[in-house]
Amino acid sequence: MKNTILNIICSLRINNILIACICCLISIQKLEISVLNINAILGTLIVLLLMMGMNIFNDIFDIKTDTINRPNRPLVLYPHLKKYFISLALILSMFSIGLSFFLNHKAMIIVFCSISILIAYTPIFKKILFLGNIIIAFFLGLVFIFIEIAILKTFSTLFIPAIIAFFISLIREIIKDVEDYNGDKLANIQTFAVYFGVKKTIYLSVTLISFFITGFSYFLYYYSSLYLNLAVFLLVFFPLFYLIFFLIKSPTANACSKASNLLKKITILGLLIIYII
Repeated sequence: MKNTILNIICSLRINNILIACICCLISIQKLEISVLNINAILGTLIVLLLMMGMNIFNDIFDIKTDTINRPNRPLVLYPHLKKYFISLALILSMFSIGLSFFLNHKAMIIVFCSISILIAYTPIFKKILFLGNIIIAFFLGLVFIFIEIAILKTFSTLFIPAIIAFFISLIREIIKDVEDYNGDKLANIQTFAVYFGVKKTIYLSVTLISFFITGFSYFLYYYSSLYLNLAVFLLVFFPLFYLIFFLIKSPTANACSKASNLLKKITILGLLIIYII
């Protein structure tokens, strides 16, 4: 039983849960709402429950590709745990649906639609070129929008943070396609890396990073704070410039694995910048 619990915890992707939690807390702070606000608490719980449930569902659907891409995943090593994973994923999803009934109808609709799309993600949407990347990136940005809708029934205040989170996540998802190239090709999943090749996908990632830096710089133009601009350059732009150099110098799947880990850290730093703005 102890090993089963540890394997389930591993499948929850604690780092991703941490990022989602940070997004929720930043959203609440930007809305100038108390963290003890009941809608804020419910919204955050729903986001975390959904993310945990969907991570488990992805592990269930990804067993075939994970045997190559991530052979240390729990369900690859211990396939007999599949029934426990399915039960827990369903329980987490049902809890998120139940909690959504205490929020407004807009938030409820988002929860219902999100569960449907995320469950269908791996078996259907992930296999469609670029669509899978957009969906995952969209849901990270949606965290900001959902929290605002859950609390205030609006979505305008946190639109910019949602866009920033979306683009950082999109870049990381495309880079992860290269990291997962072998397993995705075997499973006939038409990612950018499988369809266009590793090098072209890396060059696309470099182009997107460059566009992101340019767009973020334009956004910062409206902020006169020297300390803010300095923080963005040191914590976000400098690592991204390094990432561009690193990927151009070594356009390989192994390099993309390291780049993906670095982008996860840049995502957290970018979220901290959103908190400052």
